[in-house]
Amino acid sequence: MNFKKRNPFYKDYTKTKAHIAHKSLYIEGKKRSHPYTVNFILGCKNKHTIINPYPFFDKFNRSLHVIGFFLKKRKSILIVNTNKEYANLIENFYNSTDLKNYSVSYCNEKWVGGFLTNWKRVYKSIQTFMEFSERFEKFILRNNIHFPRYKKMAQSFQGLKQNTFCERPCLIFLINPNENRHVVEEAVALNIPVVAITDSNTNLLGISYPIPGNSNSIEFVHYCLQWIARVITK
Repeated sequence: MNFKKRNPFYKDYTKTKAHIAHKSLYIEGKKRSHPYTVNFILGCKNKHTIINPYPFFDKFNRSLHVIGFFLKKRKSILIVNTNKEYANLIENFYNSTDLKNYSVSYCNEKWVGGFLTNWKRVYKSIQTFMEFSERFEKFILRNNIHFPRYKKMAQSFQGLKQNTFCERPCLIFLINPNENRHVVEEAVALNIPVVAITDSNTNLLGISYPIPGNSNSIEFVHYCLQWIARVITK
């Protein structure tokens, strides 16, 4: 049987530009591709590294099974994204799926240092904000009160206040690991597994379940989220 026909992930895979990674040029004597990703690379075309679809399908399938396992066990999952272009995508995905019935939250803003390693203090801040928001949010909005600190906190905790976020995340799904190496380091320090979309220039050290693909493609990020939504509905 043809591989393309029997593999459920192949449909729309190339349309999302998932296989087109970073440029493979030498810049100031340094290669753009990270040496840890060599097993995921098929070759080079038009100065761009091409990701091999076979390891992608294998790694993606494994990552979906892990996410499904944590969802089934009602373990807390945190989706981390600091790319503003993907913010609406993550928020819409969260609101349009059944994630509210699970212990899943998301972070769409700048990562707060010590979010995981200094959990007790961070959780106390989240709890205080949630209580304040419940009591005064409508009043602030109705009277158009200029409250920069509240606005900043609301943006930072937007994806957290919608859930019963009472325990440290058991799994991290990281959208853009290149810009959030400190998230991986915090997770490693606490033995929290990390699922991440990894480009050809991503350091895989500390990432438990890499998903090889073009992390700069919003179509590919949407593709990954669509498959996670399928896991939720099963």
